[in-house]
Amino acid sequence: MSGAIPEERVRTPVLLQRWCEVLFVHWEVEPTQLRSLLPSELELDLVDGRAWVGLTPMQMDDVRPPFVPVIPGLSHFPETNVRTYVRTAGGAEGLRFLDLEVASWPTAVGGRLFYGVPYHRASMSIERHDGEVRYLSRRSTGTGTVGHDIRVRPGGAATGLPAWHHHLTGRWRSISRSGPALAAAAVQHERWPLHQAKVLDLEENLLAALGLYPTGAPVVHWSPGVSVRLGPPRPVAARSGGPAATVPGRPTGP
Repeated sequence: MSGAIPEERVRTPVLLQRWCEVLFVHWEVEPTQLRSLLPSELELDLVDGRAWVGLTPMQMDDVRPPFVPVIPGLSHFPETNVRTYVRTAGGAEGLRFLDLEVASWPTAVGGRLFYGVPYHRASMSIERHDGEVRYLSRRSTGTGTVGHDIRVRPGGAATGLPAWHHHLTGRWRSISRSGPALAAAAVQHERWPLHQAKVLDLEENLLAALGLYPTGAPVVHWSPGVSVRLGPPRPVAARSGGPAATVPGRPTGP
């Protein structure tokens, strides 16, 4: 179940890593915009009828397989994912990556081949100055440039958050396509330590490049990070078409 309480246990991880200085920026979007980007076997996981897309830049640290030491120059790099939320035929909730920008060729190639997710190699950096964090990413598409320039000031711990905030941030598996089938990869980490964050600047065109045009102000969270164990992709049940799923009992607003 998505939410604040971790759900998955990964007994045999294929990768260990830390996700650091994680920024969650979520917008509401029209469900029809997202459905065109999903396999027909998946349903949108809505929050009382609302569909969401997230832009999540972070610093990846200590990325390595088990029993392999950290490799300087390869185990540390920035990454940004664009994601939405889906459900499988069996009711499992997960996130679906629509795009992943990463400053690492091995990760971009390995992620596409092993996890079947749309990684792209980009020029990226994370700058820290006077209590602010700036997330930069740029990639040439051949017809233009896509990326983001986001500057935030993290604040104190975010307490008393509505349940639907944890529904957006607390996801314990990713769902992708492995050949003709769908596959889910479990993610194990401790509960997110979420903080408040003030957005100082926000420029991005990754969403528009996907045909997504959010409405309203973004919902923003920041986290100093978590230690992560990633499981291998495993086949999941599929279904064809059907209406989008709605999570019952979720609040519909802040």
